[in-house]
Parts: sequence; structure tokens; C-alpha cells
Amino acid sequence: MPVFNLLAVGTAIIIAAFVSLFAGNAPREAKPLPEMPSLGAIPSTASLSTFLNPLTAAVDTTATATGTRATTTLDLGQTVIVPGPAKTAPPAAAPIKPAGTAPSAATTSAPPAAPSVPVSDTNTAIGLVRGALVNIICIPHSGPLRSASASGVVIDSRGVILTVAHMAQYFLLENYPKSGSVSCIIRDGSPAATAYTASLVYISPDWVKDNLHVLDEDAPSGTGENDFALLAIDGSATKAPLPASFTAIPLSSKTPAKGDAVTIGSYGAEYLSTSQIASALYPIVVFGKVGDRYTFDTNTVDLLAIDNTAAAQEGSSGGVVVNADNQLTGLITTSSSGTTVANRDLHAITPRHIRASFEADTGKDFDSYLSSHSISQMVSDFSDEAATLGQKLGKAVE
Repeated sequence: MPVFNLLAVGTAIIIAAFVSLFAGNAPREAKPLPEMPSLGAIPSTASLSTFLNPLTAAVDTTATATGTRATTTLDLGQTVIVPGPAKTAPPAAAPIKPAGTAPSAATTSAPPAAPSVPVSDTNTAIGLVRGALVNIICIPHSGPLRSASASGVVIDSRGVILTVAHMAQYFLLENYPKSGSVSCIIRDGSPAATAYTASLVYISPDWVKDNLHVLDEDAPSGTGENDFALLAIDGSATKAPLPASFTAIPLSSKTPAKGDAVTIGSYGAEYLSTSQIASALYPIVVFGKVGDRYTFDTNTVDLLAIDNTAAAQEGSSGGVVVNADNQLTGLITTSSSGTTVANRDLHAITPRHIRASFEADTGKDFDSYLSSHSISQMVSDFSDEAATLGQKLGKAVE
């Protein structure tokens, strides 16, 4: 059985479940998910001030040439950066291939073929994705854990962020074993600059309990099932006041179809040095089409595959897939293995799966809960659960 790698920090997790692949509305023969890659990270010795003052940090223009570019242990999720040989940037992604054809060669240099989208709609989608995307940086101040960078997307104008559990688990360790053990900040813009502080609103307890050692592993893996979390922006990390409202992308209620045109956004960082992540990390916004669709159950569309996209790189976990209605139709969680972005598939869990997982755990409707609770209420509601999960996770990674 193949092992799937997370786009975040972590551990190899052997997946015992298979998923069914769908064509149209009829399920095809069940088969395992494609092999998944992992993320990357920032050295655990990195100073938080480097990221708190990104505009004054010098860009390391020699990092790639001198071989200080990090080796990666996770593919999309977080970007874990550690000293290692330089990585050469990949060739441009290959054109999107028709379903059922063989993967394009890694040496293909042609740019991805964008779906036919009206210019006005394209501009709207790009602006929306850039406005709602955030970069999440978490840095442990002691112990063996590595620092990490990943993506997130604002889904509520009050500042609620949807991201992956394999990044949000760092928030569980902020006060373990003592207050201030881990520092996390939210960045936005182009390039990403320090902007906000945030608190954990929700993380799937099932995901945490099933993945207690992800942070210990060099090549973590997973299917993406239950791999999501909610954060709430609760303060400014600079002297600037919080905006009255945030650009947000709501979750779609439509079932994505094979061939749907989508816009994909993330803060991919696979080919950047630590200092470049600090001061020269730009959002990636590209176009693609929904390819294969998968289920974690029997006949539900829970996971989307999008092939040959430049966003299939470390740091993209927590990024967004937006449909033609400018609504979130996928949350990037994993990708298939491949030496370059030209021969990787990107994988994103669907709003249907997020809503169903949340309701199964809490007994509450996802959308109703968000709309009926204040930010402070949501943070408070989850505080006891977060403390319990933090204790379990902290002891597991000691």
C-alpha cells in the first residue's frame, strides 16, 4: 500500500484506508489515492524578529548558489527549511493534460494551459484570491521542533482563517510546556509581510489524535482526511489597526465536477531560502481544472486532484482552490510525488468534507456555527479542547 506524504511537517503515517475514484456521478472501481509528497520548514534557530520585521530583512540572493537552500521534508503543507544542498527551480509546468493521459515529462518547458475564462472574471478571481490568502509562520523557541511556513485563506470577513491541521497543530503548542513555547504570526500581501496575531478556533481532534507524531517525522504522509483547522485573527502584529473587514472567500455548496475551471492560490516556498521566505515570499496564483475526484466514504466527493500546476510545491498546504462562482471549492492539503511541479498532482479537500467532519465531531452545522458566534466566543468554546490536545501533542513530541 502506498504511503502518502503531507504538505507539512511530519511523520510518515501508514494509511489503511482506500478511496473510491469518481467519473461523473457514478463511482469507479475503488483504488488507493496517488502517492503524496511533503512540506518544508524554517530552521528551528530562526529568529522570529526576522519575520516580524520582513521589510528590513536582507534577501539572501546567494542562498541557492551557495547550497544553503533547505532540503524539504514536507511537500505542500508547511515549508520546513533546514541546511542542505541547493535546489534548482523546476521548469515551467506542463500544459494541463486531458483525463486519462500519461503524466507529462518533468522536462516539459511549456507553461500551463489556462482554462478559457473571460478576462473580467479572471481579474476578479486573481484579486479575490490575493486578498484572502495569508501566510502562516510558526517558530518553536526550544526543543527539537522545526519552524514552518504554510498558507491559509480567510473565509469570513471578521477574520476567520481556514488552513490545514498539520500547520495549525503548532498553535496547540504555543503554551506547552510553558507559555510562549511557540510563536505564530499571520502575514499577507505581496511580498508577505507581518500583519496579525491569531488564535485557534478549531482543529479536528480526530486528525490530531491520529497524527501525534507528524511533527517528528522527516517524511510525513496522509490522505487529507480531517486535515483542516480554523484560526481567528485577534490582533495586529504591527502598529497598524485591524481592518474593519477582511477580504473573504466563502465555502461553496456545489459539488465540483470534473473539468471545472478553478483558480488556485498559495504561498508556495519550495525554492526559496530562509531569508527569502522572510522578505521575498510572493503569492502564487494560477489556473487549472478539476481532474479526478475521490471519496473518504462511499459516494461523496471529498478530495479533488488538479494536475500540472505551479502551486504543487512546499508551503502551499492551506492554500485555496476557487471555482467560477468565486467560492472555495477546495483546501490544498497534499500533492503527489514528483521531482518538479510539472509532474505533480495537487490535492484539495472539499467543503463537503470539511462541513461533514466538523458536524460529526461537534454535532453543529459548520456554517450556522460561524454565523452565530463571535470570534471571542469561538476561541473560548475551543480553549479547553485545545489545552487537552496540546498536552497530548506536546508529550508525544517531547
